[in-house]
Formats: sequence, C-alpha cells, structure tokens
Amino acid sequence: MNWTAQVSALAGIILICAAYFFKTHRALTCSISLGLVAWSVHFLMLGAYTASALAMLSALRVFAGLFVFRLEPGSRFLATAFSLLLSGVVAYLTWEGWRSIPVTVGVLLATIGGYHFDGQALRGWLLGAETFFLFNALLVGSKLALIGSLASIVFVCIACWKHWRVSSEKSAGVVMASEK
Repeated sequence: MNWTAQVSALAGIILICAAYFFKTHRALTCSISLGLVAWSVHFLMLGAYTASALAMLSALRVFAGLFVFRLEPGSRFLATAFSLLLSGVVAYLTWEGWRSIPVTVGVLLATIGGYHFDGQALRGWLLGAETFFLFNALLVGSKLALIGSLASIVFVCIACWKHWRVSSEKSAGVVMASEK
C-alpha cells in the first residue's frame, strides 16, 4: 500500500475521532466531512471505487446537513429520500460486484441515521452502518479502515451506554421523587 493511502487513512481516523470533541455543530460537521474526504482518497488509492465515491458523497451529505437541519420535517424526509436515491445511483455507477455490498448498505444506514434528531436512534443506525463498514474494510484489505471501524463501533457503544445510564438515572430520580 502506498504512503498516500496510509496518510489519508490516518487523517480520516484523526479527523472523525476529533470531531466528537468539538463544542459546535459546525466544527463537528466540518471535521467529519474532511475525515470522509480523507477516507475517499484512501479507498481511491486502494482501487475500491464504490467505497471512494460513496465516502465523497457522504462527505457532501454531512456538510449539507448544516443546512438541512433547518428544514421542516417534510423537507427533511425529501432530503433523506434524495440522499438515498443519489447513494444508490453512485453505487450503481461504480459497482464492483459483491465487494460493493457492505459499503453500500453501510452508507444507506448512515444516511437514514443522519437525518434523525433522536440521538439514540442515530447511534443505532450508525452502529449498524459501522458493522457494514467493518466488513468493507475486511474485503478491501485495509487494516487502517478496520481499526477506524472498530474504534467507531467502540465509540458508538460507549455513547449508547452513557445515554442509557443517564436515562436510567433520570428515571430512577423521577420514581424516587414521586414516592415522596
């Protein structure tokens, strides 16, 4: 594997992991978008054209999310449908056989999750997407993509656990307060 692919994968991991430490939605979104561009370059260097094209499309979708979240619920549904359709067209145009299946399913799941306002639902969709991205990394033969997917799965699981813990503590507090 050439050094460009390695450096772009490391940049992708760093930018996406760093995004969760930003305080503003705009900074988080830009960091994730740039990380996805880096992954697109990585997959392009490996000859995984479907993964590369879908990563670039995902970068654009995430960046467009800065503007879509201001839309009404009906418009968000149309934006989701358009994103899914566009992802399907890009996957079809760059199709590489069965090895394109995991990344295509992962992008579709991430796209659906990306338009949810409920954090726990988003995490569930992303956990499903990352599982498919893990299979994509195995099929493409990218150790760094495998590490990135495993790290993302761990981060999502930790976020789900924290959300569950906070929710259960709040529920326990409500029950205890109502018993008084």
